Amino acid sequence: MRIKDLHEFEGLTADMVRAWLRANGWMLTVDEYGTGPVWVSGNGKRISDSRTQTEAGLEWLILISKVSMQSLLSEINPRMRPGLPSSSEVRTHENGEGWWCARTPGGILRMGKFTPMMGFTIEALHGWQTASAHEVATWSFWPCDAHGNKVRLAADDKRRG
Repeated sequence: MRIKDLHEFEGLTADMVRAWLRANGWMLTVDEYGTGPVWVSGNGKRISDSRTQTEAGLEWLILISKVSMQSLLSEINPRMRPGLPSSSEVRTHENGEGWWCARTPGGILRMGKFTPMMGFTIEALHGWQTASAHEVATWSFWPCDAHGNKVRLAADDKRRG
């Protein structure tokens, strides 16, 4: 399987990879040969900053991290994004009628739909509940289908890292 075939690759930016490197103890330094900035891990592994935006660079990080391709990409580019999706994103997802996966700050997963003027309508055990945009502003969201399978993110999502 190619990296580009994974949904987690979608929307991935070099800045997201750099943030992951920084969060995992890598330090950005100047290459002693003058070829450009280099990231160095605590155990001496190195990756050129210019490779953070290439498939080959990601494949190398996967190899040295000893995790699966999907696992590393999920860590760098999480599928649930904090904050409310933009109104244009809601409109784009199945013409505003699409389902959304939602995760509360406490980790509870929900499915629901955004409704004009009402907020987020959640499918609950005993019918539907509606929460205002204010009540769900701290939740994380991702578009999904009616069965809860995550689908591609709209290209204009402002919440991308």
